[in-house]
Amino acid sequence: MSKEERPLPRPPVSPFGGKRRFEEREEDVNLMADRMASAVAEGKLEEFLQKELPDNEHAKTLARMMLGMSGMLPPEGLSAPSPSPSPPPEEIVRAAGAGDVKALMELLKREQAKRASSPEDVEEQKEEAGLPDLTQAQRETIEQIVRIASENDVTFDWLALRAFKRYIEEYRRTGLL
Repeated sequence: MSKEERPLPRPPVSPFGGKRRFEEREEDVNLMADRMASAVAEGKLEEFLQKELPDNEHAKTLARMMLGMSGMLPPEGLSAPSPSPSPPPEEIVRAAGAGDVKALMELLKREQAKRASSPEDVEEQKEEAGLPDLTQAQRETIEQIVRIASENDVTFDWLALRAFKRYIEEYRRTGLL
């Protein structure tokens, strides 16, 4: 831009009708959510809310609730202690970094088995969670579907939807149930 040409002055109103603050430069203006997140990170959320929303208790409550839903604060508010999570074991980090899904699945299965009290207890819990009114043939069918799903590293839901899709295609083709 030459010396004769000067940029046009900025109007005092934003495109949406709000008045602009002349003391703030455009590149210094952050969203309120960004400023709130930095206040949470610094541990100064209460000071921020008092400064930005001094007379609106509903807005403060809404802000705390939304921060809780986003995971930045505990859902019950600031009074609850926030324990720092322990880092995952090194072997899990290595497997995830290498993209080795099979090793990662094996490590997670081993961790789950370690947390369970005993394999017999896990089997008993599975039997108790099952539907007692199923016939033996229905149970065998479900067990076979679960076995096929685990052998092929897919979920039961995926396999069931795939079966439904095949059934619908066959029905459209033949018209038979």
